[in-house]
Amino acid sequence: MRKPWLIILVALVAFIGYIAFKQTNKEEKTSTITPTPTTVTQEEASPTVPLPVSETLINEQLKSYLPEIGQPGYNGQVFCAHHLYGFDEEKENNLVKAYAWAYCEEYYQENGQLKMGFGVSEPVLVIMELKEGVLTAKSYKEPGNGSLYAPSIKEMFPENYATKAIVGYQVDQLSPSPKEQAEAYYAE
Repeated sequence: MRKPWLIILVALVAFIGYIAFKQTNKEEKTSTITPTPTTVTQEEASPTVPLPVSETLINEQLKSYLPEIGQPGYNGQVFCAHHLYGFDEEKENNLVKAYAWAYCEEYYQENGQLKMGFGVSEPVLVIMELKEGVLTAKSYKEPGNGSLYAPSIKEMFPENYATKAIVGYQVDQLSPSPKEQAEAYYAE
């Protein structure tokens, strides 16, 4: 008489084991099908166009930004031309460092004549940020004066660009020159 109870007990244990196995297997399948909720960071929520950016895009940004770095002394308009030595990308920060020679001049009209106000011709480091697919110049740095000139350029620029920037750039090679831009602007 003990055998039927033993068979029932073994069957019951097997049945409970089978149910437990099915339940565990079902939970595993559920967890792989339905992902657990995760916290979305701000960076993930707003997609950005990743680096790299093109040299053309950097030159366009320099063209629009460089006139803002000068302070007009005669309430004139600032016009700039530039030479881009090169640029570096900081992908982890979505930043671009542009190394350029900036040649800017202020022009204004006096008694119908085109006059030049302030002018600057120097190497500059322009920091740009790529955010939400838009490249925007954020800040710039210019070299120190006098004995600080060469050492400050060496701090601002990579060695291969610094050497060229310390020597200078032949601004008469830039076209259109600030004066040509001013003549076209005031002719309108």
